[in-house]
Amino acid sequence: MSRDMSRWKIGQGKQTNSVRLEILVVDETYAGYYTCDCQYTGSVEPARAERILRVVAQAKVLPFKSSYTTTVTEGDRMTLYCEAFGIPQPVVYWSRTGGSSSLIRDYGISKPGEVIEFSSVLPEDAGEYMCIVENRLGIDYWPVKVSVRHKPQLKIYATVPIPQLPCNIHLYCEVSASPAPEESEIFWNVGTPSRRITSTSRMNLVYLNGGNTRFLAVAFNPIISSDLNQKYTCTASNSLGTVNQEFVLNESAWLMQGSFADLKCTGTDKRAGLLIFCMLLIFFFLIL
Repeated sequence: MSRDMSRWKIGQGKQTNSVRLEILVVDETYAGYYTCDCQYTGSVEPARAERILRVVAQAKVLPFKSSYTTTVTEGDRMTLYCEAFGIPQPVVYWSRTGGSSSLIRDYGISKPGEVIEFSSVLPEDAGEYMCIVENRLGIDYWPVKVSVRHKPQLKIYATVPIPQLPCNIHLYCEVSASPAPEESEIFWNVGTPSRRITSTSRMNLVYLNGGNTRFLAVAFNPIISSDLNQKYTCTASNSLGTVNQEFVLNESAWLMQGSFADLKCTGTDKRAGLLIFCMLLIFFFLIL
């Protein structure tokens, strides 16, 4: 038992010839056997009483020994800590509660133990991780948010926003990056040799801000045959690097209404032929 007398005291018991031990602040160090010996006047042997004190405590996360919000760069090593206290000793495990997946990479749906280690962080590791500690007396939670700085990741797709004449096609460049690029750091080129696309009365550039995901769309109003079978290149930059991706606007197949897919629009050498195809495309949409 602690010798710190500010944490315990001995006083008068409920009866006249009795004493009481009062522990003011209990922790696991007070668990054990307690013996009270009383020597009465005229008695040879002392009177003895024995008691066993068992100390239990609900599972709790120790914040000062656990990870907080963490920001790392792609490729870095990352370790998340979660230390717990409780009597009996708590079970500690991790789950993933936010991000691109509910799975913890390399571990699955949960990771037992106080530590998660990533030898080389990937952008998809960003999100919220939940440390869970529990024993038979209760459960406690500790969320840790992870942000991963990474160069841009690009995805290109084309859509037909509304079936109409003429064929209005939107060619999207979806940019995921941290830090997110500014509008001036995303652009489209077309052709070989390439030339920068700028807004005109027929081809309009549309920029959309979705937080760490940004979009730069080329809106063809309308698309004409000379736009087809061209190589379109989207380029995006941030402080960690520059990335570009190519996309060929071709004649491969159909574009289903409401889907994200490669552009499928059959072109001809004559604009009239393309417009006839657009009418057929609209008729196809209407009968679905």
